[in-house]
Amino acid sequence: MLQAERDARAVENDASGWDVAVADIPGVPSIAENYLRSEAGQKYTQAQRSYTEARLRKESGAAIPQSEFETDRKTNFRLAGDVPGVIKQKRGMRLQTLRGIGNASGNALREYYGDNATLDSLLGEFEDQESGGGGPQRRPIPGIPGGIAELRNGKWIRVK
Repeated sequence: MLQAERDARAVENDASGWDVAVADIPGVPSIAENYLRSEAGQKYTQAQRSYTEARLRKESGAAIPQSEFETDRKTNFRLAGDVPGVIKQKRGMRLQTLRGIGNASGNALREYYGDNATLDSLLGEFEDQESGGGGPQRRPIPGIPGGIAELRNGKWIRVK
C-alpha cells in the first residue's frame, strides 16, 4: 500500500480529468479504457488498483469483486471534477488507512523496512506534502555534530 500511495501521488496531478473519468463513461468497454488514458492516467489507475487490492485483501483474503474496486476508487481517489479540497481530503483518508494498517502490522513493519523503521518515518513524506511543506523532510542526527538526515522513500539517509 505504501508504494501504491507513492505511485499515486507521483502522477495524481498529471492525470487529466479524462484519465480519471473514462471508467465512468457508459458503454466504454473496460478493455478500451487503457487506450483512452495517458501514461499518467494509466499509472494512477494502476496505483489505485494496487492500493485497493492490498487494503481489501487484508480484510477479505479472497477475490475482490469489481464493485469493491469502484467503491474504493470513488471514495479514496481523485475523480473528474473533484475540487482541490476534496482531493486533499481523499489523500488524507488514504493516509489514515495506511496509518491504521501500519499500526496493526506490529513487528512486520520493522521486519520489512528495517529495525529503525517507524510508522512516522515511513508516512512522514506524505504528511510533509499535506502540510504544504516544499522540500524533503530533514532532521539533525543525534551524536553527530552538524549531521543532517533526509527522509527519502521512507528511510532516513545521512546527507550532511
